[in-house]
Amino acid sequence: MESLPRPVAEARSVSELVAQAKHGKLRIPPFQRRFRWQAEDIEQLFDSIRRGYPIGSLLIWERAADAGHVEFGPLQIEAPAMEDAWWVVDGQQRLTSIVGVLASPPDCSAEFDLYYDLSTAEFKRPGPRRRPSSDWIPLRRVVDTNEFVSWLIEFRENGASSDQVQAATELGNQLRDYRVPVSLVRAATESELRIIFDRMNTYGKRLTKAEVFQSLHAATNGSEPADLRSLVEDVGNLGFGSPQEDTVLRALLAIRSNGDPYRDFRGEFAKGEDPAAAFATALDALRRVVAFLQYDAGIPHVRVLPYAYVIPVLARLLTLHHDPTQRNRILLRRWLWRGAVAGGSGGSGAAPVLRRAVQAIDEDESATVQRLLRLAPALPTPSLDLRSHQLNRAAGRLNIALLNRLQPLNLRDGKPVDVAALLDEGELLRIPSRSGRFDSIASVFLHPALRDDEIADTFAAASADILASHGVNGPLERDAGLDLGQLVTLRERSLSTLLPARLDTLTEPQANDRPAIAELLALAKAQP
Repeated sequence: MESLPRPVAEARSVSELVAQAKHGKLRIPPFQRRFRWQAEDIEQLFDSIRRGYPIGSLLIWERAADAGHVEFGPLQIEAPAMEDAWWVVDGQQRLTSIVGVLASPPDCSAEFDLYYDLSTAEFKRPGPRRRPSSDWIPLRRVVDTNEFVSWLIEFRENGASSDQVQAATELGNQLRDYRVPVSLVRAATESELRIIFDRMNTYGKRLTKAEVFQSLHAATNGSEPADLRSLVEDVGNLGFGSPQEDTVLRALLAIRSNGDPYRDFRGEFAKGEDPAAAFATALDALRRVVAFLQYDAGIPHVRVLPYAYVIPVLARLLTLHHDPTQRNRILLRRWLWRGAVAGGSGGSGAAPVLRRAVQAIDEDESATVQRLLRLAPALPTPSLDLRSHQLNRAAGRLNIALLNRLQPLNLRDGKPVDVAALLDEGELLRIPSRSGRFDSIASVFLHPALRDDEIADTFAAASADILASHGVNGPLERDAGLDLGQLVTLRERSLSTLLPARLDTLTEPQANDRPAIAELLALAKAQP
């Protein structure tokens, strides 16, 4: 590859960069990662600008751009087409922070709602218990000179001293006039820019593997999904929630080969090969994975999937075998739940388990399923940790998935709870035990949250069938006012029997795991 033309070194003021963003000249390439900085990162960046510290240079690619929607944090504009747009190759996190704060609307999200406290010389944000005081400078009013002068007049009229007005004026000048080094590349191809992006990690948080893949591989023929990010978004629209980008990346790699789904993917696609077909195949497979998990395995949502490694495994299997036999679907359900009970990886980490499972899959459907079952043998007496109830622990996700097997009904109208929608959008109902704490899965209900003052009355009015759908079996003292501590205690006793029984029907530890009789007969007939 020929050397790139030497970049042109320039310096642009913060006010110039904000103006360019507002007029649509600045663009974010599709291979860029999402905005990942936290509020503290943004505060440190502005503190560096205030003090005159270097914040690193921007790498800009000048090329044509179509008209389109552009976002820099809370700033959203419809940018016009132009021949000399500036595409941000390196520096997106810094530039989004600068533009997002200085050009934010009044109702922007908290991380971009930044002020400067003149009394303490600190950058601050308002919150539920902290409102901006009269000597807090709203940074959204600093970059436009006329807007800032109007604020200074208001500031003086509200009793600010001459020293305070002078300090505010100096801060405005410091922020507006700070000059950011810019390296401008004009004569480069997109493939060359992708290589540059892959090699640069000069500021902020390290790229994840999924973000690196996103930067290197995207479809160029206008098809959808066009890249890893849009593939993740399409999967998220299937009513199962959005899996992690890394999980979808491993699924795509597993589909393309039964080798190592953790392999180096920089040369994944041959020269001239458009990744579009791979993304389309992956989306088709992941649709079947979601259908299997929800309807065959009884997992309503990705948030309660005990171990995410099953998604790439099933994606590989369902790419080769679009519609497994009913017998093999039952066996795959056993494999999934047995692995969940055994701890997924058996303590060795997800990568080795995923590699072994992917390598067990080939064109023989029944043989594949048998090999997977051998990787997750049934435990004679599978047990549950009923104390676990948090979604950030595999044991808690397992317990909540089992609650779904009770087919919970709405406490008010008796209609089935849409558990997938609840996990996607809502807050689960949680009731503390007698100790005042959330001690076990008995405190968690697959039901929309209720106000504290309506919980007791709602349960007291519910029928026995509705209560049973939440694992509440037995007499409740309702006349003198329902005791919620008693409710949780009663439910804890019921769930200690109900959940292991549901688990037993899913893992089927005593069942014979042989293939369908018809397949065995066919195999015997084929023997010499």
